[in-house]
This record gives sequence, C-alpha cells and structure tokens, in this order.
Amino acid sequence: PAPNPIAPPKPAPNPIAAPKPAPNPIAPPKPIPTPTPNTGGLFTLALINSETDKIVKGYENLGSKGIIDLKNLDLSKYNLMAKINSKNSKADTIKSVEFESSLGNRVENIAPYALFGDVRGDFDGKKVQTLEPGKYSVKVTAYNQKGGAGKVLAASSVKFTVSGLTQQSVNAANDLGMVSGQKAPSLPKSYEKSETSAESQIIKGTDGDDKMIGVQPERNLPGKGEQDTLLGRQGADTFILGDRNGTFYDDGNINTPGENDFAKILDFSPVVEGDIIQLHGQASDYSLEVFSQGSTQQVKIFAEGAGGKELIGKIKNAGELAPELALESSAFKFV
Repeated sequence: PAPNPIAPPKPAPNPIAAPKPAPNPIAPPKPIPTPTPNTGGLFTLALINSETDKIVKGYENLGSKGIIDLKNLDLSKYNLMAKINSKNSKADTIKSVEFESSLGNRVENIAPYALFGDVRGDFDGKKVQTLEPGKYSVKVTAYNQKGGAGKVLAASSVKFTVSGLTQQSVNAANDLGMVSGQKAPSLPKSYEKSETSAESQIIKGTDGDDKMIGVQPERNLPGKGEQDTLLGRQGADTFILGDRNGTFYDDGNINTPGENDFAKILDFSPVVEGDIIQLHGQASDYSLEVFSQGSTQQVKIFAEGAGGKELIGKIKNAGELAPELALESSAFKFV
C-alpha cells in the first residue's frame, strides 16, 4: 500500500507587533512673567536753573544727592525736571509724567517734564520759584498714556533738603522793611551792636505798593555778608539799597569788589508797574553793568568809591530793559 501523504507544515503565525511606546507628554509653556515697573533707571529728578534753562551741575540726580546747598549757588529761580534716561528701553513709551508734592501737583504730557512747567524748554514759569530752606518730598510717576493714565512705567519718591545759607522766607509786611508806609520794628540793642550776625533773606512783597528792604539800617555796615533776594510782586515797589545815612551791602573793604554781599531783585518793572530802586547819594556815585546769564539779561549795580567798584545789587531777568536802564532815569531815586 502507498504510504500516507505527509501533511504540509502549518504556516507560522504572523508575529504580534510590539505595542508602540506612548509619546512623552509635551510640557505646557512656562508663562512669561509680567515685567515690574522700572524705578531705578528710567529717570532722575534734576534741579534746573530757570534763568539759564540748564541742569545745575552736580544736581542731575536729587534722589542720590539729597541736599541742595545754597552756599555756593547763584540760583534765584529754579524748576525740577524728570530727566529721562534715553538708553532705557521704556524711554520712548513715556506719554506723561505726574508730579505730586507740597510744592504743587502737575501732569506733563510733553517733554521736557517739569514740576513748574515750561514753554518749549524755557523753564521760567508763570510765577517766580525761589529756593527756600526746608525739607521737601516729590513723587514722580511716568505713564504710558497721556494725562497720567495707563500703565505705570516707573515711580519714585525723592526727598531732599534745601540748606546752605541762613536764609529765611518772610513776607515783606512782617519783615524789617517798610510796607505801604509802615515803619520797621525797633531792633534789639544786642543786634544793633553786632557786625557779624548777617542773615540772608528771601523777602516777598504783596500785590500792593511795597517798600522792600532786607537789611538792618541801624547796623554798622548794613547788609555786610548778606545776599538778600527781593521779590516785590505786583504794584509800584521801591527796592531800598541805601538811605540818607549810606549805601547798603558795602562790606567796607576797599580791596575787594564786594561779590559776597548784595541784593538780588527778581522782578524789577519800572515801565509797567512803576518800580523804583532807592540809592544813597547821587547818580555819579554808581555804575551799571549789563551781562548775560544763559538766555537772560542781568544788570549789576556798583557803588563807585576810592578803592574801586563795590557790588551792591543785581537786577535779575532784566530782559529788554537791561540796555536801556540808566541811573539818571525815573527808575532810580537818590536820597
């Protein structure tokens, strides 16, 4: 018999594919942190000389300096400006700056940003700003929208002290001078005898006709060592730099030009308001010298003596009046 046929081998089963490994989950992106306002490098608070429209050298950053020393500054009017750091990445995004202080509040929408305002970079505001001794604090905030709105880009509170001279801020009606015909109060005997107790003062008049005087007339060499600031304001004011007994602000030293003692008249207006400067003697005893300080015209008043010129006064912000001013004019009165 024929042998039984051999069955063909069964085909091998298809191999089972290994399961694909699950992909690693993708980590969610880390949130981008919100940047915090830059309070250090976007701006500083700088001191501006309103007569020259320039930053006072050494006072570019009041926050780090902390003090305004009047001792060596010939600064009659000032302003405070937020000095923008152009290298800071946020500088171009500033649309307004807000100032908050006891000196006044203001929002500036156009650079330069100044506490007392400006007109195209002219920092001489509508009212005279004089430096007076004391402690001050100014908060400055920069925004990315006009009108002090939007996001705060930077904020800083700056504290500073004004010192240096023994200055006093006084109203003329309560000072040593005569205002509206009122005579000065009598002086203590101890003060009458003193030649070294000079006090530089900031004397402010009223809106009437005031007689402005910053010295003790009864003293020997009245005004010696003083640098008084006289602000008459409105009305026909008389600025007294001498009386029948002699010239004020003369230090008595014929070997010096007297640059350390004088009166600064801030708002002399003989044409519009009828202001007068009173001097001792006669016109030939004095001379005037016109000079420029920044963009403004100033006038120095000198007493002429055997030893040469003696500075006794400065007319600040004389403007177009400066070259026309003459000792023989009605702007000066001699006693």
